[in-house]
Amino acid sequence: MKIRVVDDEIKLIPYYPNDDVALSWYQDLDVCRQVDNIDHVYSLDELKAMYGYLSAQ
Repeated sequence: MKIRVVDDEIKLIPYYPNDDVALSWYQDLDVCRQVDNIDHVYSLDELKAMYGYLSAQ
């Protein structure tokens, strides 16, 4: 995926994995409830699967 220019101030860059940061974010049950409406935290495998799917779409 290449960088997409939305306008002069906004550019969308391709996703790059940062598992440590993402996993720490999704270890917060309140975040998981608010973002995904689930009652559990993500495992690393679930997190990679989710971001892999979203990155491919």
